[in-house]
Amino acid sequence: ITVTDTLTLKIESILRLYCERIGIPTMKPREKAGVQLMMEKLLDDLLSDLKDTPERATGFREEDRLLLKYVLTLKGHNLRNRVAHGLMEAWEYNYFPNIVILLVILLRLSNYFKYFSLNWLIMKRQRIAAFFIYGQGNNQRHLRSSPL
Repeated sequence: ITVTDTLTLKIESILRLYCERIGIPTMKPREKAGVQLMMEKLLDDLLSDLKDTPERATGFREEDRLLLKYVLTLKGHNLRNRVAHGLMEAWEYNYFPNIVILLVILLRLSNYFKYFSLNWLIMKRQRIAAFFIYGQGNNQRHLRSSPL
């Protein structure tokens, strides 16, 4: 396990957390083998949803969105898929420019969490735990249809 694979996957988690925090759904319905399922959105979909427009202000800077798209998706280096699916050569995991750009991305993302409340994180973890303890159909007064 190296810095490259750890940070690459954590960056996607941070993006999903930010989307949840500002009210962008991270899941969407998909049909698979004739069955409707709720599945996590693809990274490209999340990055599209984060585009700051007059109709939907996300507070996400366009240069940060484009950097993420270029580094992590097929539109650029595709680092996220190459790490997640084990498609990198061993030397690439310790390739210094990859590590530097991932650290830059992490630092840039940290700007979006300046006002992130510790209480909000605690409540979120409690809601997720309650979802798994009581299930989706029970205790509707305290739970939504999903844990997030």
